[in-house]
Amino acid sequence: MSAPAPDIVNQAASAYRSGDFGLAESSCRDALRADPAQPELALMLSGLLIRRQSLDEAEQCLAEAIKAMPDEPRLKANLGIVLDKQGRHDQAIAVLQPLVDSHPQLLSAWNALAVAQLNSNQPEAAVQVLRRGLEHHPGHPVLSLHLARAESAAGKSDRGMMVYADFAQMSGQLVQEAESLAQRGQFGEAELRYRNLLQVDKGNAMIHGGLGRLLLRMGRIDEARDSLQRALEFDPDDITSRHFLAACGEGLAEGSAPAYVRKLFDRYAEDFDQSLTEELGYRIPWLVAEIFSSLQPKPQEILDLGCGTGLVGHAMSDRGLDLDGVDLSEAMLDKARQRRLYRRVVQAEIVDFLEQSADTWEAIVAADVLIYLGELDRLMTAVARRLRPGGWFCFSVESSAGPDVELHPGSGRFRHSDEYLARSLAAAGLSLDRADEVVVRSEFGQPIAGRLILARLS
Repeated sequence: MSAPAPDIVNQAASAYRSGDFGLAESSCRDALRADPAQPELALMLSGLLIRRQSLDEAEQCLAEAIKAMPDEPRLKANLGIVLDKQGRHDQAIAVLQPLVDSHPQLLSAWNALAVAQLNSNQPEAAVQVLRRGLEHHPGHPVLSLHLARAESAAGKSDRGMMVYADFAQMSGQLVQEAESLAQRGQFGEAELRYRNLLQVDKGNAMIHGGLGRLLLRMGRIDEARDSLQRALEFDPDDITSRHFLAACGEGLAEGSAPAYVRKLFDRYAEDFDQSLTEELGYRIPWLVAEIFSSLQPKPQEILDLGCGTGLVGHAMSDRGLDLDGVDLSEAMLDKARQRRLYRRVVQAEIVDFLEQSADTWEAIVAADVLIYLGELDRLMTAVARRLRPGGWFCFSVESSAGPDVELHPGSGRFRHSDEYLARSLAAAGLSLDRADEVVVRSEFGQPIAGRLILARLS
């Protein structure tokens, strides 16, 4: 039997990571026909079949794979999952019980065995199994949540509530791990992570919301809408899900709700710099610094709109500038203060700040900020009023090849067309000096095209 071509194997893995499950399934089948002894592909195919509820086919796939690879424990764990989903709980337990004894490092076997025991009304047995599992996997959140279910089912509700509380504290970290997979373009793996979490915590708004955002990125709008609506059913105050639900329809013409933006950046403040610059390749502050170094005379007093953690200040830290910053997120501003590069920072919504301030600056910067605003006319007018004669406005946008302003459903950020930007600048009395094509960042494994704009007060 000939080995499958490497490109078929790579195609299956790439399609799975990107969420193209149809292509992943057909590629797995092609590769396994050439060589059945490929555990990763057999696991992937069985997982895809389980996902679309083709349980009989999944059982057959796993039986053939186990025959070709009898020493591969993960295949037996998946078989136990399939048997349990078919309602054959005792058979599932019979497969999984010896597996946890012989391969205690296999987390999926512990999970599957406990679920099968709970489904067969054996909560006490599940409690014992999960306690053993946690000895091998201390503090694991999914095992802990299963233990809470088992404790409650066994009549130990107080203990169950304590474990549920522990899981609630960890759920944000688990959602963030799934979000990180999505950011790297591993959509299939991220979806599997979300759906596994929902199996053990169906009422968690954070998990429903995360899955909804992922499905939006994958273009599965109707499914995304359902998940986001479920999130709001469990948490009506979930402003993030409300924002992305708007992206499923007509969008938000004026811009993102300040409460959404504040929550977004308060949450990401701790890891913001590393995530944006190292993982997503964000370079806009350094490009702004290059532009300003070419200006004559060089602006000295600069306002950094949406300054965040102070990356613009960091990029121009060797120039002895008088920098002021404004941002919605207090957590981000704490990071900016720690840099000691700004003479003052203010927590405020940027347009409100500009309209209420009596100060003026030689230049104003908005790096990666207008992506959270839809219509820009009010901002442009406010910027022009706060610039000194001949002052500069430098800002980045994500580019729209279609509408003047569009809310991208996958990212929840706004994109603007070149024509719209030119009109909005001109209406405010700002003349366009340059509009550089840039890659704003990499996201979901793809470069995000944008513009870095320099305009001057006429």
